[in-house]
Amino acid sequence: MELVARELAWLLGVPLSDVLVRIRGKDQRRLSRTERAHNLEGRVEAMADVGGMRLLLIDDVITTGASIRSCAQALLDRGAVSVTACALGRVW
Repeated sequence: MELVARELAWLLGVPLSDVLVRIRGKDQRRLSRTERAHNLEGRVEAMADVGGMRLLLIDDVITTGASIRSCAQALLDRGAVSVTACALGRVW
């Protein structure tokens, strides 16, 4: 996704910030909706202050929304004014 995010940022003429880190946790692909939400509780952090920013969060696919929700919350917790999500489809 980093390459996609870099290209999209370039096309839109906006800066790219890679500020999220996921601490531990299982691979989400084989987990149920409930397991996915539980797996990410407290495991996503924003490593930089994003105070006052309006952010576009990019992910490969949204299945249950657990990852995007956890990432968005981490960004809001670090001061983002808003977080908009964008997902791209990918076949495994």
